[in-house]
Amino acid sequence: MTGICVSEAAFLSAKHPATFVAFSPKKACVSVGRFQLVGSVFKSALKSEKLGVLRRPRGGGQLLHTPPQVVFSLVMKGGAEEVSNVALNGVLMVLEQLGMAGKLEGFTGVVVGGRRICEYTASSVGGFSQLLGVLLLEGDYDLMSRLNVAREELRRAERARLVGLVTSVENETGSIPDAEALRRALASSVSMSAGLRASKGRLSLGERKVLAKVFKRLSSGSWLDQRSLDHPSLFEESFKPKQSSIKSEAGLLEVSLRSSGNAVSEVGFSGSFTFYPEEKLGDLERFLVGCELSEAELVERISSFYLKEGVKSPGFSPLDLAYAILKASFED
Repeated sequence: MTGICVSEAAFLSAKHPATFVAFSPKKACVSVGRFQLVGSVFKSALKSEKLGVLRRPRGGGQLLHTPPQVVFSLVMKGGAEEVSNVALNGVLMVLEQLGMAGKLEGFTGVVVGGRRICEYTASSVGGFSQLLGVLLLEGDYDLMSRLNVAREELRRAERARLVGLVTSVENETGSIPDAEALRRALASSVSMSAGLRASKGRLSLGERKVLAKVFKRLSSGSWLDQRSLDHPSLFEESFKPKQSSIKSEAGLLEVSLRSSGNAVSEVGFSGSFTFYPEEKLGDLERFLVGCELSEAELVERISSFYLKEGVKSPGFSPLDLAYAILKASFED
């Protein structure tokens, strides 16, 4: 958790040409994306596995953090796509050094032999962008399947699905490299990719003050349950609003909807998608209240919000969001 908070503090107080952070978790935990729901079944699974959970301040999906992996972050001036390319080219260099041929896949991953070995998510605020990624040195398929599936009789199938989807350095090379040496190699490769000379640094006094605020916010119970608290009549498990979901290479977008007549009375977005600036998602949800449930009206209103507020949702267009809302409106 501390490493993710340090990365966020560096992002919020960004002023250097680039800041690279890399760490390995001391104990296993799970992090979820900014917009994902954390339900009671998932909380029970975490409790039975004695795992802590953290909601990250940015988008993306659920990540299992275990000691034999490397979590890394690049904060750099420029757009999210540009900064992502810099960081991921560094990852590809390290994989090549380890004897693997990696390639980028979609918006969220690096694959080796068609299986995901690195997950990442990106965001952009105030002219700076951040990429947060996880490079798997070892994969615990049994633990992942227990977290994903509550029913024991379905876990074997889930494990087989994960084996076909996710790989690790150990799976590909037969050994686990030293994590500290790999972090240094990653820092060197990313700095080379950025065309910058790296030097070891520490958080400034100002960054440490930001870190204290970030740590307090991310460790609060209200932050973990943020999505449910934002829309208690949509996301609390005792309620049954109209719902729909759509998938893309960028993740899963879920819509919960309440309507009155032929208009939106309340709408909430959740899932593993990326949307930034993140704080604008609530503004969009409020902006859609009262909108007629027609494709033309929804697309026009969502598009105007995107244009006015300068928001981005990689992999999901205003038309996709409008379609998901309409799809939910047709549910019984």
